[in-house]
Amino acid sequence: MSELRFRNSPAANALDYLSHGVSDGRYAFLSGQLAADKTGGAKGLGDIEAETRIVMELLGGALAEFGLGYGDLVRTNIYMTDLRELDRMNEVYRGFFGSAPTPARTCVQVAGLIGGGKIEIDGIARLRDR
Repeated sequence: MSELRFRNSPAANALDYLSHGVSDGRYAFLSGQLAADKTGGAKGLGDIEAETRIVMELLGGALAEFGLGYGDLVRTNIYMTDLRELDRMNEVYRGFFGSAPTPARTCVQVAGLIGGGKIEIDGIARLRDR
């Protein structure tokens, strides 16, 4: 197995106890992102569209650390506290992929998320051949 490489995104919420991305040389495994800024402060809480936009932008920051973009995602996991907001979340989520197909994904409802947010998204991206 390739040596694992760890990356932290300055554009994402940098927490001491996790890496925003870990790569095995073929894939980048991206930690879940919440609607928070670099200092851990909550942003846009209470509005699923605003939180989804923030989360996807933070996920994009983690992707950028590997020289990747949203089109390189092959899988995402979405955790939401209220699946009745699924359609509204999907509208924002889909906009980050342009005309490209969205990655395979799972979307589940959870009882709660850190910081009281409504959504968390993690992902797996295929590294580009260099």
